[in-house]
Amino acid sequence: LAHKDRALVVSLGTGTAIVSVNQAEIRHVSGTGVGGGTLLGLAKHMLGVSGLDTLEAMASRGDLHHVDLSVRDIAGGPIGDLPPGTTAANFGKISSDATQDDKALAIMNMIVEVIGVLAIASARACDQNDIVLTGKLTRIFRFMQNRRKLEFVFGRGMMIPEHADYATAIGAARTALKSQNHCP
Repeated sequence: LAHKDRALVVSLGTGTAIVSVNQAEIRHVSGTGVGGGTLLGLAKHMLGVSGLDTLEAMASRGDLHHVDLSVRDIAGGPIGDLPPGTTAANFGKISSDATQDDKALAIMNMIVEVIGVLAIASARACDQNDIVLTGKLTRIFRFMQNRRKLEFVFGRGMMIPEHADYATAIGAARTALKSQNHCP
């Protein structure tokens, strides 16, 4: 789907699997239990919300400044290469005036940042320049990319190919077709 000969593939499902792919090998290199299950579990527990559409609608009205502690909050401006809006601590500034919408946005932001940072570290460790996101949770990466600048996440050749939500099913179908073509 990404038209790449080599890439780090981040499969965003209930959890997250990170796989290094090149022409010589496909190797699982990392992963985390943080994924769609975490997103929906936190949303249900903290907000009483069980659907992604509702969570996105709430998050679109949210403000991270009411929940997350930023580099700006700590240092008053950038620190080295870190822009002032960079998250210093997810949920590090939450107070009683934070709305449900603010919390919805903060949950989504935390999931994206955790997976994004892990993907970048894994890409560096595997000497991969391109990171390809797949799975249904790519939806919140698109949402957060449109909502705020995610240079740290999308700055290292990170991409979401068309039909990324269905990458696993498409791959399985292609593999099945290839194996049928090789049968006597």
